Amino acid sequence: MRSTMPGSVDPHCWRFGRFWCCLALLLALAGVATAAPELKFETSAGEATDRNKNPAPTITVTVIGGTALAPDAFVLRQTDGRLAGVKASKVTRYVEGNEPVAIAVLVFGDASWLEGRKELVANLEASLASIAAAGPPGSQGMVLLYKGDVEVRKPPGPLAELADVKLAPKDPAGPKAERDLTAAVKRAIAELDKLQAPRKALYIVGDGIDGAGSKTPSGSMRELQKQLAEKNIVTYAVALQIDTPALGAPKPPPTTIDPRTGAETSDPALEEAFAIADTDWRKVKEQAYADLKILVGGNAQKATSAGNLDSAAGSFASLLDDRYYVTFDGFDAKRKAGFSWDGKEHPLVLRIDGQDTTAVPVTLTPTWAPPGGGSTWWIWLLIGGGAVAVVGGIVAMRK
Repeated sequence: MRSTMPGSVDPHCWRFGRFWCCLALLLALAGVATAAPELKFETSAGEATDRNKNPAPTITVTVIGGTALAPDAFVLRQTDGRLAGVKASKVTRYVEGNEPVAIAVLVFGDASWLEGRKELVANLEASLASIAAAGPPGSQGMVLLYKGDVEVRKPPGPLAELADVKLAPKDPAGPKAERDLTAAVKRAIAELDKLQAPRKALYIVGDGIDGAGSKTPSGSMRELQKQLAEKNIVTYAVALQIDTPALGAPKPPPTTIDPRTGAETSDPALEEAFAIADTDWRKVKEQAYADLKILVGGNAQKATSAGNLDSAAGSFASLLDDRYYVTFDGFDAKRKAGFSWDGKEHPLVLRIDGQDTTAVPVTLTPTWAPPGGGSTWWIWLLIGGGAVAVVGGIVAMRK
C-alpha cells in the first residue's frame, strides 16, 4: 500500500497532474510543428572560374519563416549518402535575393481624408520611402489613389521610385467624400496581374470604409480576399478613421448660449438624434475595420494618428521579409566528398541551429563528378591497360 507523506500530493492528484502536463506538452509540440519553416530546394550548376573549370553544383534552400542566422548555424545532410553534412557557404537576406516583388500601394485619395490630420500627407510619403526599400533588385512598385474612381498617381516602375511620389490631393475637399474601395481593390489586382514578378503584394491605406459604409459584413471584401489568396498576393492594410461630416460622421447639433446662465444648450431632440447617429457611425467604423482585416487575411493595423503610418509600412516590409536563402557547396574538396550528383532523387535534411527539419526528396542535377573522381577510374584503367598491350605488341614484332 502506497502511503502519502505529510505535505505530499495525493496519488490521484498526481495522475491527473501528469495527464495535464502531458497534454500541455503535446500541445506545445504541436505548436512547434506548426511553426516549422517551409523549405524550397533549388540546385544549380557551379560558376566556372579560371582556376576551376568544372566546379561542383550548388544547393540553395529557401527558408520561409524564422530568422536568418550565420552560415555556421546551417548544415545540410544527404541521409542516404556517406557525407556527414555540409555547412552553409552563404546566407542571403530576402532584399538581396532573386525573388523581386511587385507592390501596389492603394491610398484613399479624397482631400477630406488626406487633409483630415496634420502632417498626414508628409507621413504617408515617408512611409512610401520605407516600402521603396522593401524588395530585392528588380522589384516594381505603383501608387493608386482611390475615391469614387481610381487615379494612377505612380505608374508601375522600379520600386525605389516610390520614395519620390507626392500624395497631395489634386482636387479640394467637397461636402461629402466618395470612396469605392471594392472597385479600387479590383483595379489594384488587375494592375498587378499585368506585371511579371515572382511575388506580388498589395498595401492599402485609408479608413477601410467602402462606399457610405455599413453595419453589416461586406460580401465583396470576402470575395476579394479569396481572389488575393488564390493569386498569392501578400496583403497588408492600415486604417486611420477620421471623424468629420464629409467622411460620414454625424454633425453635432447646434448649440445656443443661455443669456441668463451663459451655459451652452441644445435641443434635447437633436441631442438624442445625434447620439443615435453617432452610435451608428461607430458601428460602421468597427465593421469597416473588421471587413478590412478579412480582406487582408488579418494583416491589418488601426492607426490612431498620422505618426503610426511609418510603423505600419515597417510591418508591411517585415511581412515581405519572411524568407532567406541558404547556399551549400555541392562538394567538399578538403574531405573529398559531396552530394550524389547522379541526376536521381535523394533525401536531404536541413539542420537549423541544431534542430533537424523534415527530410525532403531532391533531384540532384546537373550530373557531376569531381575531377579524377572514382566514377571514371575504370576508364583510366582501360586506357592504361590498352597502352601496355600496344607497347608489348610493338616489342614482340621487333623481335
